[in-house]
Amino acid sequence: MKDEAIAGLDIGSTKTCAVVAVPRNGIFEIIGIGEAPSDGLQRGLITNLEAVVRSIELAIEAAERMAGVSIAQVYLGLSGDHMQTRNTQASVAISNDQHEIREQDVVRVLDASHRTDDEHERRTLHALPRSFTVDGFAGVLDPLGMEAKRLEVDAHIISGATPMITNLLKCVSRAGLEPVGIVFEPLASAAATLDRDTMEAGVLLLDIGGSTTDIALYSRSRVLHTGVIPIGSSFLTRDLSVGLRTSFAESERLKRVFDYEGDDERMINVSMLAGQRDGQINHGQLRAIIVPRLHELFRMVRNDLAKLADRDLQIDEIVLTGGGANLLGIERAVSDFFGLSARVGLPAMIEGLTDEMKQPQYATAVGLLVYGPSGTARPTRPRRQSFLRKFTTWISELWN
Repeated sequence: MKDEAIAGLDIGSTKTCAVVAVPRNGIFEIIGIGEAPSDGLQRGLITNLEAVVRSIELAIEAAERMAGVSIAQVYLGLSGDHMQTRNTQASVAISNDQHEIREQDVVRVLDASHRTDDEHERRTLHALPRSFTVDGFAGVLDPLGMEAKRLEVDAHIISGATPMITNLLKCVSRAGLEPVGIVFEPLASAAATLDRDTMEAGVLLLDIGGSTTDIALYSRSRVLHTGVIPIGSSFLTRDLSVGLRTSFAESERLKRVFDYEGDDERMINVSMLAGQRDGQINHGQLRAIIVPRLHELFRMVRNDLAKLADRDLQIDEIVLTGGGANLLGIERAVSDFFGLSARVGLPAMIEGLTDEMKQPQYATAVGLLVYGPSGTARPTRPRRQSFLRKFTTWISELWN
């Protein structure tokens, strides 16, 4: 059974997490978890290559010990400030004798949707169809088998900076691993926490990491929009550290005891910086620091969504993942701001180490196991190619 194990690697801004699972009939039995602090990485950008390699090695070694297997290949999550997303259109002629839309026609039109990208600067990771138009009839979700002379696509394109992707893959390779696929992280988080009915009704996923917050908007079971907001939960920690003159570790503790729905008169002990006497603050002082930063994040999310200009778009609920989703009462904070129901998303479709893994901070790592083999992340072949050649082949196929 362990011979069938697959692994996901989530290199976040605060922690690196490796998860090993055995897939079985749509369920993933988690057999190993490994975590290490993320060093050498800032908002998805590598600042120290060897430090990133070491973080990967530590997380992988811990997961291997628990699972009792050796990990050689991983599905890799990617996010950061260098990621860009956009919507675009393209069209192709259907030239076969039957004028029947076939799989290769869908591939061609998606290829055309991002063909103008400069691959020296940016690499397309995903080209996701939002809808198709068949001979002028718009709103088609699955055009396969239809007769037509022309096929058009409205596609959502997700790309990353080529140097950033290349350097991250170099880190994974130096850690002794082969990256068999890469997934934009909010897509992975959505795969782990959202079911088809939720995606059909309309849902906004907010994956609140340490340095950034990733967005994924679904409606009619399709990705309509994704994005990266340059604010994460570590901003709350820094705000507390500066505002209360406490250490980063103490500010992390204070963030964990804050409750959006808590009593503002409740007193909280605070350990001050060296040379200052420890004291107490009330819960309202935490609220005065944390809530404005949350509202800044929410405003940036709202402004990002405003670019869609889709008056018919309906969002039924907001689902929160990532470590920032552990902030007490954050569902109410989101609901109050957006006027929508909100909940914390927990990884589903898993067995085994469920108590450890059913936490919002593991949504991406688990989602890599779900989305990687069945989504747009494609294996690299043949194995004997050089690393650079494998990367070129793999990245060109990835969106398919």
